[in-house]
Amino acid sequence: GLAGAVSPLRSQGCTLSLAGAFYHSAEQEQNTWGVWPPVERVAQLRGAVTDDTSYRIRLFERFLNETSSRPFSESEYKKWLLLSSNAWYRVPLDYSAGSQWEPAMFREMAADWVAMMNAAGVEPPLNTSYGANVFYVEGSPVVMGLYLYLELALSYAHRPLAEVFSTFAAVTGLDQSYGHEVTGVLAAVLARAAARPQSPTPFGQWFARELNATLEALLHSNATSEAQKNNLKLLSSYVQVTEAAGSAVSGAPFQRALSLYSALVHDPAVSPSHSMRYQDPLTMLGLISFACAYAESDVLAAYTLVTAAPADTDTCASYLGMLHGAYFGRRRLGGLQCLQPLGSV
Repeated sequence: GLAGAVSPLRSQGCTLSLAGAFYHSAEQEQNTWGVWPPVERVAQLRGAVTDDTSYRIRLFERFLNETSSRPFSESEYKKWLLLSSNAWYRVPLDYSAGSQWEPAMFREMAADWVAMMNAAGVEPPLNTSYGANVFYVEGSPVVMGLYLYLELALSYAHRPLAEVFSTFAAVTGLDQSYGHEVTGVLAAVLARAAARPQSPTPFGQWFARELNATLEALLHSNATSEAQKNNLKLLSSYVQVTEAAGSAVSGAPFQRALSLYSALVHDPAVSPSHSMRYQDPLTMLGLISFACAYAESDVLAAYTLVTAAPADTDTCASYLGMLHGAYFGRRRLGGLQCLQPLGSV
């Protein structure tokens, strides 16, 4: 996730100030996840890993590296998280030794995932001395697939759409309600990005076309259940609103776009209004859709909007990172430039 940058990231006239103010606020001591390293350790670093999505990605990569010869299983991942967190808790921490905050961050994150999986009924039930149900709220749809296994979709680049959707809609036991469909749809679009032949199509146009085509195809697929289709209709309706709003301010000053999105996400007649609405699957899908429509070809403008908006910024930016990496490839991604000066955000 991009939210780990401590100092402003300056490139071709763009400034992305990500999470810098957080290091100088009282919030740091109140962070439930415990994923913020000591300020003196990272004050001079650029791109320091500090947010929960970044740690989740790194934890999952460790698991994949250790189990690459076996098919993925969420139950096996849950067992691995418990064993790993218990091992890290047994190691005395010495912050004076350098980057000793990392085991502390990993152990907190892993233990909390186990506790949430237990609360959600993910098999097998495991006893743990650590961790808390800090993010899973019964009956409140909060997207978890974007936090967990979505990068695996890159390995499904040439699989049929219905297979990618059904696999990822079902894989995350923590997803609730339409969270399953959001995870499945965005995994399918990510897989399409990885399989896409080179073309001059602006990224924003490509994303809108693929997202809408994916939703339309799934709505008419015999492999999609009626319950899934009802949720997909909700997703499609919301995307139409956010995409149109983003397109309406394409090329407009950044603050105007940010104000419009803020008004949209806080309008209870349009967007979810429960206490965790920023982590709601519909909200996160809408922000990604809005940002891509607003930015068109300006990739850095999309990141700037996503990380400045009232939202789960690190997770949305993490998905955009996977999507842009698959779409452009490493070589082209390194040469992208900001198309308009955005100033300090």
